[in-house]
Amino acid sequence: MKKYALGVVSALVSALVVLMPGQSAHAADDPYQDAICSVTLSASRVVSGESFTVTVTADRPADLSVTFEGETQSRANAQELVATFRAPTVDRPRTLQVSASCDGNVRSAGVEILPIGLAGSGDGPGQGDSALGGLLPNTGGASLWLLLLGLVLAVVGGAVAVRRRRA
Repeated sequence: MKKYALGVVSALVSALVVLMPGQSAHAADDPYQDAICSVTLSASRVVSGESFTVTVTADRPADLSVTFEGETQSRANAQELVATFRAPTVDRPRTLQVSASCDGNVRSAGVEILPIGLAGSGDGPGQGDSALGGLLPNTGGASLWLLLLGLVLAVVGGAVAVRRRRA
């Protein structure tokens, strides 16, 4: 009797699964489905004053817009928007956000803005050239007071050594 009841229940469950329409079958046909958008940056690290490109793509025609530092570019009923922005002048490295919208779905990406003397392509004065995108580590003693402190310590150490020998 238990085997018979188990068989009937499993047959009913199987029939319900087969006869019920799946949600995913109609999702592709839904004209009100949200657009899927992606944001691509031409460079994730940009030197102050240089231009970079932001490309916003959608899987179907949508109202696209992209905003960077208060400047907005938009395009209606399109699948792609290519916008060019100029990096602001900064005195230290900063990461700023690029915000893109596809029919109200907001995506963002960070772009690192570098000061002019810190990085570059190696074409200008004071700009490095490396496999890391031009960003070179600070290998020198940038602080003058550290140099002076080292000089004072060397002179004091020499004076102590001379006094010990005479004594």
